[in-house]
Amino acid sequence: MMMLRRSLLSLVLGLFFTATVSAQNQKQQDATKEALRDMQTGMAGLQQAGEDPALLAQLMQDMQVITTLVRCAREYTILSWITSS
Repeated sequence: MMMLRRSLLSLVLGLFFTATVSAQNQKQQDATKEALRDMQTGMAGLQQAGEDPALLAQLMQDMQVITTLVRCAREYTILSWITSS
């Protein structure tokens, strides 16, 4: 009877482990596919911006705004860290 319990427990744990690993692999594959789609979309946007001067100017302006926001967020984080110490 004890052997049967151990065998069943091993089987259940093995199935659980296999299902968990399979789910993690699927999530990783989905994330990879999403990253590739994002990269392709970005490259298509850059190609279009290279052909359209108005779109390129807007892209440059947007990048400056994003850079400024990132810089401000970084400075705020550093100042928060300094003042909390």
